[in-house]
Amino acid sequence: MSDQRVECKNCGKRATPRLWHTGSFFTKKKIEHICPYCGTTMYTTGGGLSAFSYLVILFVVVISLGPVMSVLNPEVGAVRDLKTEIAFSQKQISKYEVEIVALENSIAKEPSPYLLKRVKEFRERRDKFQAQLNELQSELKKHN
Repeated sequence: MSDQRVECKNCGKRATPRLWHTGSFFTKKKIEHICPYCGTTMYTTGGGLSAFSYLVILFVVVISLGPVMSVLNPEVGAVRDLKTEIAFSQKQISKYEVEIVALENSIAKEPSPYLLKRVKEFRERRDKFQAQLNELQSELKKHN
């Protein structure tokens, strides 16, 4: 049978090292081979990133490439911007329609020139957003 002892570089004695295992979910198990006489680490085996760590890194890289790809492909960024503008216009239109209905209800109870003027202003703003929405939707159809 062969001698499995290793010479310690610190104390010079030949010994069978004691093993100290360390590691986590993100790293492979690292084993420190420790001299039983002087307690120094004779050598280390194992260690490094685990397969799960590589998957996490890959996921982060893929996710971070999304914005980069939209810069490289302006069509993707343009479509995203169009969809954002469409959503904003729809929200504004809804807001103005709610205001118009509320003002019309107030006018029905008590007519007022000021309220009539406000209704007219809100209708003009709503119509402006509606025209903008129509343009954006036709532009989006061109991209698709």
